[in-house]
Amino acid sequence: MNSTKLQSRGIAKVDIDGARALSLDLIRALQDSIDQAEDTGATGALVLHVAGATGQGTPRSWPGRTDVQSVSKWERAMRRLERSDLVTVALVEGTCSALALELLLVVDRRISCRDFCARHVCQECRVWPGMALYRLSRQIGEVRARKLYLDATPLTTSKALELNLIDEVVDDFTTGMARISNFLEVAPVDDFAVRRRLMQESLSTGFDEALGAHLAACDRAIRSSE
Repeated sequence: MNSTKLQSRGIAKVDIDGARALSLDLIRALQDSIDQAEDTGATGALVLHVAGATGQGTPRSWPGRTDVQSVSKWERAMRRLERSDLVTVALVEGTCSALALELLLVVDRRISCRDFCARHVCQECRVWPGMALYRLSRQIGEVRARKLYLDATPLTTSKALELNLIDEVVDDFTTGMARISNFLEVAPVDDFAVRRRLMQESLSTGFDEALGAHLAACDRAIRSSE
């Protein structure tokens, strides 16, 4: 894994081995990449390139041999991505472990190469009871989440598109990176984190409480446009 800068716009990018198991160096590299992106300022963006096994390669079981302390650190990293002021984009390709699904559930934009698939069950416990279960149920509904796991078939690009777990499909990595560059040029990414948070909280916040938060965001937008 390594972290570099996309020279065109100073966007932070991290390359992740999508076939790997959970480890402290994975968590550390992800945290470092978030730090790097946040250093670019309020309109910073982070691109996660998740590349799994190719050909006959087989991904590791997720999360693999680990401990609850490492799992807790991983979940905090996922929550940090989910609540970050950054605009986050994932490009996934190859045959991945459930690591890819974990990341797809916490980013703003999800792009998949045609050869992508994720093995979302593990040999040891079949269904890993991590926070991906929580996020998946909130995003696609409990019934569809349950069916996905009980079927135990790999999450292919077509299936992920059907379940709205990815937003668009590209032919290969080069096309995907060009699409991401174009997306970040034209999308209204400035101050998007505030809007994302309003959407995230819509399922758990009453109307009157939500109204106050929305009015505050509206006031901020009006003042910035004056």
